Amino acid sequence: DPANTDPPDSVAQVAAIAQALPRLSDISASFGFPEGASWVANGPSWLGYLLPAALTWVSGPLVGHNLGVGLHLALLALAAWALARSLGAGPRVALLAGVAPCLAASMLDELDQLSIDRSTFFLVPIFFLCLHRAAQERGWRWPLAAGAALAAVFYGQVHYGLYLCAAAPLLVLPRLVGASPHLRLARMALVGVVALLIMAPGLHLLLAGTADTPYQQDQATLRTTAADLWHAVDAREVSEFIRNNDPKYRGGAEPPMGTPKDRLLTAVSRSLTVRAVVEPYKLLPGGGLYWGLVLLAIVAARRRSRALLATLDVAVLLLFALGPLARTGPTSVSVPLPYYLDFLFVPGFEQLKQLNRYLVMALSISAVPLALGVQGVVERAGERLAWLRSRWALALGAVAACGLALTLDAVHVQVVQLLSMGAPG
Repeated sequence: DPANTDPPDSVAQVAAIAQALPRLSDISASFGFPEGASWVANGPSWLGYLLPAALTWVSGPLVGHNLGVGLHLALLALAAWALARSLGAGPRVALLAGVAPCLAASMLDELDQLSIDRSTFFLVPIFFLCLHRAAQERGWRWPLAAGAALAAVFYGQVHYGLYLCAAAPLLVLPRLVGASPHLRLARMALVGVVALLIMAPGLHLLLAGTADTPYQQDQATLRTTAADLWHAVDAREVSEFIRNNDPKYRGGAEPPMGTPKDRLLTAVSRSLTVRAVVEPYKLLPGGGLYWGLVLLAIVAARRRSRALLATLDVAVLLLFALGPLARTGPTSVSVPLPYYLDFLFVPGFEQLKQLNRYLVMALSISAVPLALGVQGVVERAGERLAWLRSRWALALGAVAACGLALTLDAVHVQVVQLLSMGAPG
């Protein structure tokens, strides 16, 4: 049923495009393109589609997929490396920021298919690089670049762009601290204006493509239907909704989105729990030890303000990954979170439900503060031990730090599992 697909689909458009460009079916199949070929016409994710399309067109589905996976990881590592360099990490220590996200378990789990959701991850670190430069340097070149980078994230994958725009106000706030706050605010405002202007055609196409579909037909919102916005749902409703709509038992079927409460429950069920963020075992480099390693990195970094800023960027994205209501357990919900404001007041935002995309964006920049900490250690040690300044020692130190974080996390997980089993001794 085209009316129930997500995003809305049109059999006639799929057939017309497939006849005009027969290789599109190979591209969609080889890259796990869930939206179907009609999304080329109905949505603005052009960049995210063109990258795998070009590879598949030239080399075929199988080789194109494998090349795409390698190219995606290379571009992601290069973008994260450039971000760490812009914040003060050395060229070799910055390898940690580039390599660690690519080796994280949650990223490796994504490599079963290179779909439109995965082919443009590298644009996220580029946006943060430009945003940092826009706040720190005079002139208007970097604000223009940051706005263009944010729009590129949107055109790479529309949902990533919309989610990143929703988190932008909290990402901007720490960057207003410092000299000339009014000038900083003006530059940050310019970032938003440029992004909006570039995104305008895509937003218009998105609205046109979803006309007369469930995305726009239902005018009811939670603000007009809920008796108590502060307690819109309770633990019983969340538990029942998760039990009845677990994709493992529904064959991957989408959850109901017909009413505002259904949409809220869907967002809650797709969000991370507070514990998953506090102890990100398989989510971030270093796993359950991530926040402890970050704290050590901030202390060790010589540019602590930059390390703290990089940490806040990761924290903000993970805060939005918690969804509209904080989940203190699998089915327990408590206070509303910043995402809830977007859910209530941004038109159409409640239709978005894949909050794990915030986790992926956080993962792409998660090792930057760790790299800044390693840089601080290397610089202090290098002042006393000259051999640490050699290029091979620095490169080896970056790789060893990454491997140590992964090893310690594996040990931590095993200890937790043994304790939870209640084994004697």
